[in-house]
Amino acid sequence: MISDKLAVVDSESFTRQVKQGDLQNRSVAVKRILSCHTFNDEAFNREITFLISVKHKNIVRLLGYCANTENKAMKHSESGEPWKYVFAEMRERLLCFEYIKNGSLDRYLTDELRGLEWHTRYQIIRGICDGLVYLHTEKGIVHRDMKPENILLDDLMIPKITDFGISKLLDGATHAVTSDPTGSRGYCAPEFIARGEVSTRSDIYSLGVIITELVTGCKDEPHIQNVRIIQLIV
Repeated sequence: MISDKLAVVDSESFTRQVKQGDLQNRSVAVKRILSCHTFNDEAFNREITFLISVKHKNIVRLLGYCANTENKAMKHSESGEPWKYVFAEMRERLLCFEYIKNGSLDRYLTDELRGLEWHTRYQIIRGICDGLVYLHTEKGIVHRDMKPENILLDDLMIPKITDFGISKLLDGATHAVTSDPTGSRGYCAPEFIARGEVSTRSDIYSLGVIITELVTGCKDEPHIQNVRIIQLIV
């Protein structure tokens, strides 16, 4: 059974929803992608491939997936013409994950960090680092979209990396070059913006931005006093 809607993303080509559901007496999160236009399954298939292969306490666990395509009659009218029915291809893709109760890290990035103690912030930073080390050294995967929205926090505030839709498998290489400009503003490494270069350093750059936000509680330019705190820590 699928119940509460956790998040919705709408665009001209697709609708993406994340809902809470119940599966065999346990809570799960279901990401549903629905499209009635040309839909590239590459990102969906990539995310499945990577998530099936990874098993780590700091990476969200995939429980299952489903892909369905059907033709559906829809009303259509061109300018000055009467309404008529046309058949459109409707694509639905589902990903079922373990349900992470406390949501994503971006909810906690405020000036007061919602009361997070320093040991909790350290635990979050350490967990993200452990997850990235596993991806980079054991799987050769560059996440490519590390940001607070893609880090979930469980009941014990243990972080779990999620969303592998644009991830890259280096397959033994030190770096790769991509023409895909997809990325999150403020978290992309300079070499990716300038040359489309992707490497483990890309994720490390993003991690540095996340750590700065966790330490200062600021998502924009940090206050000068918080900059001083970072300098003392370093």
